[in-house]
This record gives sequence, structure tokens and C-alpha cells, in this order.
Amino acid sequence: MPKESFEWDDYSDQPAVMRDKQRRLRLYRAGAWGTIKTTVSTLYLLFFSIAVYFKPRRVARQDATLLGLCVNIDTPLETKTNVSTEQLKNMVDELNVEHLLIRIPLADIEQIEKYIAYITAFDEREINVNILQDRQHIKNDELRESSLEKIFTSLDGRVKHYQIGNAVNRRKWAFTSLDEYFEFFSTACQLK
Repeated sequence: MPKESFEWDDYSDQPAVMRDKQRRLRLYRAGAWGTIKTTVSTLYLLFFSIAVYFKPRRVARQDATLLGLCVNIDTPLETKTNVSTEQLKNMVDELNVEHLLIRIPLADIEQIEKYIAYITAFDEREINVNILQDRQHIKNDELRESSLEKIFTSLDGRVKHYQIGNAVNRRKWAFTSLDEYFEFFSTACQLK
């Protein structure tokens, strides 16, 4: 794994908690200016948020068809029972869920065909693809652009909705500041 990569926790299916205090401190320092800008913006908008919060409003009707489910390619672990795509598809059918979120980690972009096949298995559902960032794709503009282009091209006509990035305010998910996320998101917007 490259030095800049964040370790992946297969059990929680997210980046592992960073134990290296020096590395964590470097990340906080790298994102300090972005954090200050976010804090000032938040404080500025707080007044308007409070005014909107206390404004009388109607309660929207809840619709069960708005519920969704996140399904991922199964990660084989010794301590858990592996589920095939077909078995998972049957479970989703039983739940009668129409909206699915499927994550594609950019760190695994070499395996894009595996993700495309997985998404194709759920073609009759409305799918939202969550593109998970990694440090290499945040720092390298050309790599980010080519990988995002590969995803958008491969899924053209199959997927309408994309979530660009995940947990963008958590440093263990590789962004040191919102500025980095905005640059990452900007690339995706230009391509899509």
C-alpha cells in the first residue's frame, strides 16, 4: 500500500482509525486554513439558520418509496458468511427497496469492471453511486480526472445519480480541508 494511502478496515468497510498521532497532527495542520474558513462561514450563517429554524412550516408527508439501502461488493473475511451478488439481489427483492447506494472506491479503480458488473446486476433499481476518495486521487489532478472519466463513461446510461466523496469532513477519509473537497468535486462536475 502506498505511503499516502489510508488503511482500510474490512470489518467496518471504511478507513481505519488513524493511530499515528504525528500523521493526524500533520493532516490537521494541512487543513487548518480550510477549517478556519469553514468555521467563520458557519458562524456567519448561524444567524440565518436560527431564523429559518423557528419559521413555521408544514410537515411533509413521509413516503416509504423514498427509503434506500446501501449494498456493496462482499469483502471475503474468515469471520463472516460470504454473500453472492445473486443472494444479495434476492434479499433486496424481498425488502422491495427501489433505491440503492453502491460505493466505488477510487483506491480500487483497477477493478472497475467488477463494480460495473455488480451495478449491472441491479439495473432494475434506481442506483446512486458513491465515489469514495483516496489521498492519491485528491493530490493528483490527472489521476483523479482519468479515474472519474472512466467511472462516468462506464456507467453512462445506467446511473443517473452520483455522490462525489464520502464523509468529506472526516480526515480519515483523506480530505484535509473542504478546499480539497471542492477541488475534487469541481473535477467531477466538469466531467459529468
